[in-house]
Amino acid sequence: GVVYRPTDWLTLRGTSGEAFIVPTLNQLNRPEQCGLSNVDDLFTTFQGFITSCITGNPNLVSETSDSISAGFDLTLFDNLVWSLTWSETDFKDRIVSTTTQDIVRTDFRNFQNATGFVPTEANPHPTEQQLAAWVADPRSDKRIIRDPADITTPVRINQSDSNASSMLVRAWDTQLSYDFSLNDVGLNGWGDIFMVLQATYMDTYKFQLSILDPEREAVGNQNNSFGAVPAIPELRANLRINWTLNNHSVSATTRYVDEVNFDANEFSFQRFFPGSRWKSTSVIRDWTQLDMFYSYRGYELFDGELNFTIGARNITDRMPQKTGMIAGVEAQLQDPLGRVVYARVNYNF
Repeated sequence: GVVYRPTDWLTLRGTSGEAFIVPTLNQLNRPEQCGLSNVDDLFTTFQGFITSCITGNPNLVSETSDSISAGFDLTLFDNLVWSLTWSETDFKDRIVSTTTQDIVRTDFRNFQNATGFVPTEANPHPTEQQLAAWVADPRSDKRIIRDPADITTPVRINQSDSNASSMLVRAWDTQLSYDFSLNDVGLNGWGDIFMVLQATYMDTYKFQLSILDPEREAVGNQNNSFGAVPAIPELRANLRINWTLNNHSVSATTRYVDEVNFDANEFSFQRFFPGSRWKSTSVIRDWTQLDMFYSYRGYELFDGELNFTIGARNITDRMPQKTGMIAGVEAQLQDPLGRVVYARVNYNF
């Protein structure tokens, strides 16, 4: 890395590096652990819950990455500082999680490559005979286990971590910070203010799960069917304002998350349930949330020091957008808990 400061008001930064991460013992040799998972079987009309068992993968190899970044810190005037950083990380063999849908989707693509099957409106799924032939084919994924009495019904899928073929992540990070004393605006004895705006713009997040898979763009998508990547909004931002006066401090943070395209299976059969409020979704709308807390530090008690904080997350009690997913909401991007009030006390002696 290198840092160059040509003037008092400008700092230039640049880094380049290589890294690797080896698989953990748990990722290699994890004992089998089973639960329920919902799946959309691309071979049949089956949609619903099946047994999903996670195990270790002894074939995992170490992931590697090459990264580069460049940026600057610019003091515009007094205590107003603007920072901007561009970064790019290129992963190879990145260790990623797989979902039941990942496994079904890959197996169906391999089936299409082997047989030339193309879904049509008249024949959206292969015949039972075609499915039976594929299950018996050594090229099919044996981690998908089907009911011997009804081959169209999957009953269990075994899954484990795997190595993605490649991932490329490129982003811009910016921060604008400013602090001042309220004495400067005629409010003598009213303390100090610190404000900071932080934002991340995702330029690209391309991933390829295997050399047989197409390269996909994750930015702007929910990516629900891919265990390798989370939901990736194009823009995230936080605006934080802190006020301090002697032992008192108040902080308020506004959090913003950009909208993403909804791509989860909506399991439309839910609309037939009694009392159902199911609705079709195309976009997970943008989300804004306000968090606040008050702290008092340094209260002397019994030859010790008492500090306490009281605050609330999602103080406006905003409720998340309802979706057609089994869970009903997208908890990665929106807070499903509503307003949460908390208090914290610690005593040093």
